[in-house]
Amino acid sequence: INRTGVPVLYMGEVFPDGPPWHYAAVMTALTTPVGILMAAFGGIVGWIRQKAEAPYFIFLVWNIVFWLVLFAFAGKPYDGVRLFLCIFPFIAMLAAAGLSWAWRRLSAAGMPPWVLGAGLFLFIASQGAGLFLYGPLGLSYYNALAGGLPGAVRKGFDVTFWGEGSGPEITDYLNRTAPDGARVAAFPMGALYVNNIRAFALLRMDLAPVNEWDDWDYLVLANRGAYLGGREDLKVLTSGAVAVKTVRGVPVVWLVERKH
Repeated sequence: INRTGVPVLYMGEVFPDGPPWHYAAVMTALTTPVGILMAAFGGIVGWIRQKAEAPYFIFLVWNIVFWLVLFAFAGKPYDGVRLFLCIFPFIAMLAAAGLSWAWRRLSAAGMPPWVLGAGLFLFIASQGAGLFLYGPLGLSYYNALAGGLPGAVRKGFDVTFWGEGSGPEITDYLNRTAPDGARVAAFPMGALYVNNIRAFALLRMDLAPVNEWDDWDYLVLANRGAYLGGREDLKVLTSGAVAVKTVRGVPVVWLVERKH
């Protein structure tokens, strides 16, 4: 069995064969809304104090710890939180337990139900804001601990993990302006990516998929720092991009047109 190395940009350093052991834990902490993390911690504290429903809480905590440990020491090359999404439902359930515990405590202290309800609504709305600020590019989300996506970029984390950022800003430009038979490459996704977006009718079928090392007319260039680290030639091209997809002011994908 041959395993392909997966380069990861993490804390300003490119790890060519996959991330270090603490990657999953740190990324979980930086990509879960801060309020949800606090509520989950509150759920653990509430359980410790009440010592109620022990099997339920042990089940939740065990599933979080199990997956974090597995990804820390399994030695598998991977990148991005999408591959350990199985952790997040258990964090959400812990957060729900924490909110329930806080609701009961505040209710017993005499806080009116309408105040509790309004507070819960505001909490849920604030924690779900990322769905609107980053959607549909959820893989580019970083929480307030990281300073959002702009802060994560300054701290040396990847902006995107594949080709999910290539939205209408890129495809509409190609469909509208590219001449018949124009050759379209994608980096680091390759010709398969262009084939896929054509198959989903997002790109004109007359446009020809090629690889980035071939003679291309347009290059869809993803802002994936782990792959751009040693490619100064590609970095130079971004200054002349004809279309850019941005999230929170950060470029996610550039479209470069080669001048013949």
